[in-house]
Amino acid sequence: MAVTFNSRLLSSVASRTNWLFCRYFQRPRRSLLYVPGNDEKKVNKVESRARDSDCVVLDCEDGVALNQKAVARDVISKALRSLPRSGRTELSVRINSASSGLAEDDLAMILQTGHSLPDAIVVPKVESVQEVDWLVDQLETRRRSADAGSLVRLIVLIESARAFLDMDHICERFEKRLQSSSFKLEAVIFGSDDFTANIGATRTKEAAEILYARQHFVIVAKAHQLQAIDMVFVDYKDLEELRKQCVEGSRMGFDGKQVIHPGQLDVVNNAFTDRKSVV
Repeated sequence: MAVTFNSRLLSSVASRTNWLFCRYFQRPRRSLLYVPGNDEKKVNKVESRARDSDCVVLDCEDGVALNQKAVARDVISKALRSLPRSGRTELSVRINSASSGLAEDDLAMILQTGHSLPDAIVVPKVESVQEVDWLVDQLETRRRSADAGSLVRLIVLIESARAFLDMDHICERFEKRLQSSSFKLEAVIFGSDDFTANIGATRTKEAAEILYARQHFVIVAKAHQLQAIDMVFVDYKDLEELRKQCVEGSRMGFDGKQVIHPGQLDVVNNAFTDRKSVV
C-alpha cells in the first residue's frame, strides 16, 4: 500500500524537532571571537579566518566608535544575509546596552522582517531585572514580525559591581520570562575590563584583583545551568600566558573564553577541549 506524506507536516515536525533540540542542548562555546561590525574587510573574512571559533561575535558595541554605529549595523545586516552558516560556528551579534539608547536600533536591524536571524544575540552591561524585562519585551515584540521558525540564543555580559550583586536575580528573571519563548539564555560572559574599572581596581596580567569575582561568577552561572565564559586576554601575542590563564579558568569551571584575535583560537580551543584532563 502506498504511503503519502504531507510535506508541510514533515517540515513542521522537523522545525519543531530542531527547536526542541536547541532548547535543551547547549552547543560548545570554548572560544568567542569578537569582530568589529563596522570593519567590512574583517567581517567578510569571517568565513575563512574565524571558522575555528566556536562562536563569532559581530560587534556593534565596544569595538565600534559612536560615529560608526550606523555603518556597523549596515555591514552586519549584509553579513547576516550573505555569510554561510556552517552549523559548527555560531554566528552572533553583540548589540549595545539598554542604557545606551542604541539597543533598539540594533534589535530593529537584527529582527527585521525577512532577515536571516543570527544564531545568538550577545547583550552587554545587563544591570538589573528591569533591564531584563525591557530587553525581553523588545525581543518578543520585534520577533512577532520576523521569522519565528528558529530559536535564537541569548548570551549576557555581567560587567559591574551592581550586576554582580544582582546576577542571581538577573538569571532568574531571564528564566522566568523566556520559559515558552523563541529566545533562550544559554551563557553568561565575565566582562572583566569594565568590571575592574567599575570597582576601581588596577588590571594586572596575573588578574589576582578579580579572582574572587571570577569564582563567584562561575558559581552563579552553574547554579542556573548556564555556560560561563571567561575574561579577555588582551596581550594577544603572549600565547604562553594565554594558555596559563585558559587552564586556570578551565579549572575554575569556565566553559570558554573571549578572544580578540584569530591567533589566540588554537590555544583557547585546546585548553577548553582538554578541560577534563586538567580538572
